Amino acid sequence: MRAIQFVLICVLLGAYSAKAQRAYLSGTKVGISMSSFSGEHESDYLVSELYGIFANIPISDKFSIQTEFDLGLIGWYKTKYDNLSIPTLSWPLLLKYYPGKDFNFQFGGALNLLLMDAYVYDANFIQEGSMPYHRYDSGLCGGLGFDFSRIQIYFRYYQGVVNINPLRNIWVGTESGSEFLDYTERNKSFQFGIEYKLIKKQKKEKQYGRKYAKPH
Repeated sequence: MRAIQFVLICVLLGAYSAKAQRAYLSGTKVGISMSSFSGEHESDYLVSELYGIFANIPISDKFSIQTEFDLGLIGWYKTKYDNLSIPTLSWPLLLKYYPGKDFNFQFGGALNLLLMDAYVYDANFIQEGSMPYHRYDSGLCGGLGFDFSRIQIYFRYYQGVVNINPLRNIWVGTESGSEFLDYTERNKSFQFGIEYKLIKKQKKEKQYGRKYAKPH
């Protein structure tokens, strides 16, 4: 239910911003993502590449809304033989605040779609492949951005709010007997990215006055 509410809020914000604005920027992006899961597999970060596209719609001199579609990996890393990487498609929606011309704070949320089945396993004799992670993840993100003409760089942190581990109230056998498992794992990541502006479109407006006569 929370994920559905989040999607509705994102759609409403996007629709309002698109209706209200005069111009928008769009482009491509590349970056580095450092991902891990909080909870059972708390570990070192999985480092991977990030690729995507974006569109930015100014609301005023100080605010804009940016939406993105990113392709990357989430997961965790302990050793060469004990790690997890899941290809993921992400849809962030961000509100940007510009206290200065070339600097911004950004805050928003993101929906993530896991593009393949990845299976939960742990030391308590649950066999790998017994149960897949949930396919959907959502969370909040925030960070800083810097503009350099057509190049923008950003630093961002993402914290998942949805438990993606399906092991809830599972009765399993252990060396000391049997017990219930109720694991909670949430995706989290640090991102560094570079955005390149490809297109800037200005909405055409009719101007009337002394210089421009209104057509009849």
